[in-house]
Amino acid sequence: MLVSTQTEYLAEKFSQECAIRMLADAGYEAFDLSLFSMINDEDPLNGDDYRAKAEQLRKTADACGIVCNQAHAPFPSSQADERFNKKMFSRIVRAMEIASILGAKHIVVHPVQHLYYPENVRALRDMNRTFYRALEPYCEAFGIRVALENMFQGD
Repeated sequence: MLVSTQTEYLAEKFSQECAIRMLADAGYEAFDLSLFSMINDEDPLNGDDYRAKAEQLRKTADACGIVCNQAHAPFPSSQADERFNKKMFSRIVRAMEIASILGAKHIVVHPVQHLYYPENVRALRDMNRTFYRALEPYCEAFGIRVALENMFQGD
Protein backbone atom coordinates (compact mmCIF):
# COMPACT_ATOMS: atom_id res chain seq x y z
CA MET A 1 0.00 0.00 0.00
CA LEU A 2 1.26 3.46 -0.90
CA VAL A 3 0.70 6.46 1.34
CA SER A 4 -0.83 9.09 -0.94
CA THR A 5 -2.69 12.39 -0.94
CA GLN A 6 -3.96 14.96 -3.43
CA THR A 7 -1.85 17.78 -4.84
CA GLU A 8 -4.85 20.14 -4.88
CA TYR A 9 -4.21 22.48 -1.95
CA LEU A 10 -0.46 22.75 -2.32
CA ALA A 11 -0.74 23.23 -6.09
CA GLU A 12 -3.28 26.03 -5.59
CA LYS A 13 -0.92 27.88 -3.26
CA PHE A 14 2.35 27.10 -5.06
CA SER A 15 2.36 24.95 -8.24
CA GLN A 16 1.92 21.30 -9.22
CA GLU A 17 5.69 20.85 -9.42
CA CYS A 18 6.23 22.37 -5.99
CA ALA A 19 3.37 20.30 -4.57
CA ILE A 20 4.99 17.09 -5.82
CA ARG A 21 8.32 18.04 -4.24
CA MET A 22 6.66 19.01 -0.95
CA LEU A 23 4.68 15.77 -0.76
CA ALA A 24 7.82 13.73 -1.42
CA ASP A 25 9.70 15.71 1.23
CA ALA A 26 6.85 15.07 3.69
CA GLY A 27 7.26 11.32 3.18
CA TYR A 28 4.39 10.53 0.83
CA GLU A 29 5.11 7.67 -1.53
CA ALA A 30 2.50 8.65 -4.12
CA PHE A 31 0.24 11.50 -5.11
CA ASP A 32 -3.18 12.02 -6.62
CA LEU A 33 -2.66 14.61 -9.34
CA SER A 34 -5.52 17.05 -8.76
CA LEU A 35 -6.47 18.68 -12.05
CA PHE A 36 -9.53 20.56 -10.77
CA SER A 37 -7.93 23.88 -11.70
CA MET A 38 -8.13 22.99 -15.40
CA ILE A 39 -11.67 24.37 -15.22
CA ASN A 40 -9.98 27.80 -15.37
CA ASP A 41 -8.94 28.96 -18.83
CA GLU A 42 -5.63 30.34 -17.52
CA ASP A 43 -4.49 27.05 -15.99
CA PRO A 44 -0.99 26.26 -17.36
CA LEU A 45 -2.10 22.75 -18.40
CA ASN A 46 -4.69 24.24 -20.77
CA GLY A 47 -1.95 25.75 -22.94
CA ASP A 48 -0.54 24.35 -26.16
CA ASP A 49 2.56 23.11 -24.32
CA TYR A 50 0.64 20.93 -21.85
CA ARG A 51 2.49 17.75 -22.86
CA ALA A 52 5.89 19.34 -22.14
CA LYS A 53 4.55 20.59 -18.79
CA ALA A 54 3.24 17.10 -17.96
CA GLU A 55 6.58 15.53 -18.90
CA GLN A 56 8.34 18.01 -16.61
CA LEU A 57 6.01 17.05 -13.76
CA ARG A 58 6.84 13.39 -14.43
CA LYS A 59 10.58 14.15 -14.33
CA THR A 60 10.12 15.99 -11.05
CA ALA A 61 8.18 13.09 -9.53
CA ASP A 62 10.76 10.57 -10.76
CA ALA A 63 13.62 12.64 -9.34
CA CYS A 64 11.82 12.84 -5.99
CA GLY A 65 11.05 9.11 -5.92
CA ILE A 66 7.29 9.61 -5.73
CA VAL A 67 4.69 8.13 -8.11
CA CYS A 68 1.41 9.41 -9.46
CA ASN A 69 -0.95 6.64 -8.43
CA GLN A 70 -4.12 8.34 -9.66
CA ALA A 71 -5.54 11.70 -10.74
CA HIS A 72 -8.73 13.70 -10.47
CA ALA A 73 -10.16 15.29 -13.62
CA PRO A 74 -11.48 18.86 -13.73
CA PHE A 75 -14.71 19.40 -11.81
CA PRO A 76 -17.60 19.91 -12.34
CA SER A 77 -18.01 17.73 -15.39
CA SER A 78 -21.20 19.47 -16.48
CA GLN A 79 -23.49 22.44 -16.08
CA ALA A 80 -26.73 23.45 -17.74
CA ASP A 81 -24.64 25.14 -20.47
CA GLU A 82 -23.78 23.04 -23.53
CA ARG A 83 -20.76 25.20 -24.44
CA PHE A 84 -19.34 24.63 -20.96
CA ASN A 85 -19.97 20.88 -21.28
CA LYS A 86 -18.11 20.64 -24.60
CA LYS A 87 -15.18 22.59 -23.19
CA MET A 88 -15.11 20.45 -20.07
CA PHE A 89 -15.24 17.20 -22.05
CA SER A 90 -12.14 18.22 -24.01
CA ARG A 91 -10.40 19.23 -20.78
CA ILE A 92 -11.30 15.93 -19.15
CA VAL A 93 -9.79 14.12 -22.13
CA ARG A 94 -6.68 16.28 -21.82
CA ALA A 95 -6.53 15.51 -18.08
CA MET A 96 -6.64 11.81 -18.93
CA GLU A 97 -3.66 12.25 -21.25
CA ILE A 98 -1.74 14.31 -18.67
CA ALA A 99 -2.41 11.73 -15.96
CA SER A 100 -1.17 8.96 -18.26
CA ILE A 101 2.05 10.90 -18.97
CA LEU A 102 2.64 11.04 -15.21
CA GLY A 103 2.07 7.29 -14.98
CA ALA A 104 -1.36 7.25 -13.36
CA LYS A 105 -3.36 4.13 -14.08
CA HIS A 106 -6.67 5.64 -12.87
CA ILE A 107 -8.36 9.01 -13.10
CA VAL A 108 -11.47 10.02 -11.19
CA VAL A 109 -14.01 11.63 -13.51
CA HIS A 110 -17.00 13.07 -11.69
CA PRO A 111 -20.43 12.27 -13.09
CA VAL A 112 -22.76 14.59 -14.93
CA GLN A 113 -24.98 15.90 -12.15
CA HIS A 114 -26.24 19.35 -13.05
CA LEU A 115 -29.89 18.30 -12.85
CA TYR A 116 -31.79 17.86 -9.60
CA TYR A 117 -31.35 14.14 -8.95
CA PRO A 118 -34.70 13.09 -7.38
CA GLU A 119 -36.60 14.46 -10.37
CA ASN A 120 -34.13 13.30 -13.03
CA VAL A 121 -32.86 9.88 -12.01
CA ARG A 122 -33.42 8.24 -15.39
CA ALA A 123 -32.21 11.24 -17.42
CA LEU A 124 -29.00 11.51 -15.37
CA ARG A 125 -28.39 7.78 -15.64
CA ASP A 126 -28.74 8.00 -19.44
CA MET A 127 -26.56 11.13 -19.63
CA ASN A 128 -23.84 9.49 -17.58
CA ARG A 129 -23.94 6.29 -19.59
CA THR A 130 -23.40 8.36 -22.75
CA PHE A 131 -20.77 10.54 -21.05
CA TYR A 132 -18.64 7.68 -19.74
CA ARG A 133 -18.93 5.64 -22.92
CA ALA A 134 -17.61 8.63 -24.86
CA LEU A 135 -14.46 8.43 -22.70
CA GLU A 136 -13.77 4.77 -23.58
CA PRO A 137 -11.63 5.46 -26.69
CA TYR A 138 -9.43 7.79 -24.67
CA CYS A 139 -9.02 5.19 -21.95
CA GLU A 140 -7.69 2.83 -24.59
CA ALA A 141 -5.53 5.48 -26.26
CA PHE A 142 -3.92 6.62 -23.00
CA GLY A 143 -3.88 3.30 -21.14
CA ILE A 144 -5.85 4.69 -18.22
CA ARG A 145 -9.02 3.66 -16.41
CA VAL A 146 -11.78 6.03 -15.38
CA ALA A 147 -12.98 5.79 -11.80
CA LEU A 148 -16.41 7.10 -10.86
CA GLU A 149 -16.79 9.01 -7.62
CA ASN A 150 -20.10 9.07 -5.78
CA MET A 151 -21.39 12.63 -5.59
CA PHE A 152 -23.78 14.64 -3.46
CA GLN A 153 -26.44 17.21 -4.11
CA GLY A 154 -27.75 19.81 -1.71
CA ASP A 155 -31.43 20.43 -1.25
